[in-house]
Amino acid sequence: MRILGISCAVPTNTIHADEFNQTFGEKIVKKIVDNIGFTERRHVKSGCTSDLVTAAAERLFDETNVNKETIDAIIFVTQTPDYLTPATSGILQHRLGLSQNIITLDVNHGCTGYTDGLILAQSLLKGLGLRKVLLLVGDTLSKITSPLDQSTALLMGDAGSATLIENSDDPFYYAAGRDGTGSMFLYQNIGYRNGLHINNQIDVKNDLMFHMDGLQVYAFTIDCVPKMTQEILEKTGWSFDSVDYFLLHQANLFMIQNLARKVKMPPEKVPIGMEKFGNTSGTTIPMLFVNQIRDKLRYGSKLILEGFGIGLAWAVVAIEWQDTIICPLVEIDC
Repeated sequence: MRILGISCAVPTNTIHADEFNQTFGEKIVKKIVDNIGFTERRHVKSGCTSDLVTAAAERLFDETNVNKETIDAIIFVTQTPDYLTPATSGILQHRLGLSQNIITLDVNHGCTGYTDGLILAQSLLKGLGLRKVLLLVGDTLSKITSPLDQSTALLMGDAGSATLIENSDDPFYYAAGRDGTGSMFLYQNIGYRNGLHINNQIDVKNDLMFHMDGLQVYAFTIDCVPKMTQEILEKTGWSFDSVDYFLLHQANLFMIQNLARKVKMPPEKVPIGMEKFGNTSGTTIPMLFVNQIRDKLRYGSKLILEGFGIGLAWAVVAIEWQDTIICPLVEIDC
């Protein structure tokens, strides 16, 4: 598997932390900001995740000059699709002008969305002998985040990404897993289990919102990340010191700094890129490529990409960097 290009898009609409001073109080907002590590995020006004990944993909097509007829599959990873049904990946096939002879998949994953998407792309490329896969990862969690919930109101940002991947013999290593006992530590309580039907009997205002047990998620992460880091190093045969960058899911500043200390990752090898964008779910890792290390990578750089969170799930990928095009950040009014 070889990554040919990466692009990210965000809305132009900026939400500042001090807008919540009246709701939570200035002291509480300051405490939250100190923990999460950012004072602003981008939120869509009326747009959807598909608008963001479309903008990212179109920029990527322009930069790579790819022949769209060689793209054999779309993987769209999101928790916020356009509709419950039909699958948004089919809508994206049409919007992007791709061939009708294509595999289109929607995948409902969040924090591990990018690394899970890379693993799935590799399996399609090698298992089916496909030529290229377009991986689209994004979320607009502002649509399901309550402005009255201290645990999430200042945390989530909206973003979308596009990654073009082709079949190759380049080394690819991964490890992944899930502990379903923690599925309800991060959840949205609406669906067919709880009576989503025409004669809706649920409390829609409450159940539409995103809920998080932050302490449980933190405990899981602090236990999980060191183990998966060790596992991927054993699979690659790389030494810890030979890794150029550890690209961790940007959950919040407090978590990233504590993880880095626990695993003894040098701070200069753990880029942090949430300052202006917040936690953008599965898009945080491609956002690191675009906003933090775009001009720092060299051919053969060893990278470990680590996703962890909602599910409770983890997925880690190790790659050696190739001549990959990283597009400048795209900003759209949506």
